[in-house]
Amino acid sequence: TPIEVWDHEQHRARDRLVDVDTPSGSTTMFRSPLNISGMPDPSWTVPSLCDHDAGLIEQIRHRNRPDA
Repeated sequence: TPIEVWDHEQHRARDRLVDVDTPSGSTTMFRSPLNISGMPDPSWTVPSLCDHDAGLIEQIRHRNRPDA
């Protein structure tokens, strides 16, 4: 079952689970399957709804300007 896969001892033994901050509290998820030696882990934060809207709108405006 999916629960048995999630709870498998090898995930913890291989440090495959990570705690993540979300707007509604902390949760646990699987780490990325790509482990690159010497590279730092990515930020483990889930953004709030609309967190990136202002930045995305500005990027779209910039792309649509005739002088861009």
